[in-house]
Amino acid sequence: MDYDGGYFRSNHPDKKAPALPERIRGMPPAAQKIGFWFSRMSVHQIASTLRVQF
Repeated sequence: MDYDGGYFRSNHPDKKAPALPERIRGMPPAAQKIGFWFSRMSVHQIASTLRVQF
């Protein structure tokens, strides 16, 4: 991901994926946890919990 240029690329299956920066290494477990929590809720409940509107 290039924040300055505003683009990203996918990883090719034949090439090794780049190492994750230290600042985002804890995100995948947290994303799985919140995904599990929200999987048991309706869209309305999720929107209310996150305080967003659709």
